[in-house]
Amino acid sequence: MGRIKRMFFALDRAFGGHLPPSAARKLAVRHPLPCGLAVVLERKRMIHYGFLPRPDRPDRPGRPDPSTPTS
Repeated sequence: MGRIKRMFFALDRAFGGHLPPSAARKLAVRHPLPCGLAVVLERKRMIHYGFLPRPDRPDRPGRPDPSTPTS
């Protein structure tokens, strides 16, 4: 278990985990429910605009990219 823990923290350090957290991260840790609600609302917004597929209809992807020609 110690080896896995060391590997995790080495990877975390490589991606900047040793740096102090931003104000937004501190806010999310102090108030997880409102931040979680903002995440849920953001996901719904992304589904609405077609950036994510609808969870109730996995066969239907989101809207096509407007920069891609359709014909």
